[in-house]
Amino acid sequence: VLDATSPLVSTPLQGDDTALPLKVSSRWKISTSGGSTGRPKLIIDPNPALWGIEKQGHRRWPDSIIVNPGPLYHSAPFGMMIPALAEGCHVFEMGRFDAELYLDHIQRHRATLAFLVPTMMARIANLPPATRARYDISSIATLVHMAAICPPPVKRAWIDMIGLLCDRYRCTVEQANLIVGTIADARPGYSAGDL
Repeated sequence: VLDATSPLVSTPLQGDDTALPLKVSSRWKISTSGGSTGRPKLIIDPNPALWGIEKQGHRRWPDSIIVNPGPLYHSAPFGMMIPALAEGCHVFEMGRFDAELYLDHIQRHRATLAFLVPTMMARIANLPPATRARYDISSIATLVHMAAICPPPVKRAWIDMIGLLCDRYRCTVEQANLIVGTIADARPGYSAGDL
């Protein structure tokens, strides 16, 4: 903290201590992607750098606890974890995904929101039932999944495990949310990719 006597201040500090006016950037992130074309591109998120629970559709509340399973250089983990931190959530970074270790972190930290891509969901669903049964993941209130289309058997397995899912499809370029809460709702036509 600099004060008027600091040798780093060449001129005395002057002015009042009133709060600066609120300034909000018109864009909160620019992501890189090879996407579906394989050609590098920049994707400018059209949303302003203003976050809050009223501005999102994936049930992430300020006191949510999230175990981040993916690297922050990917758009989806970055796009979920940075706002989560700004909104007051507790975020635990795994570093590298491992299906059983993820379940252990969910149990240990009592995570309330899970964030996975369908490949991770399938790896967890394909663990031996005895392995999955060792972990209490009942603290998860919502699973947000995005990236690829989630195969119906994987989605049904997760609905059986936790109940409520939130699909986000094409979330780097476009955003679409769909809340799915029962096995009947997981049928084709109600899944990400069919929007």
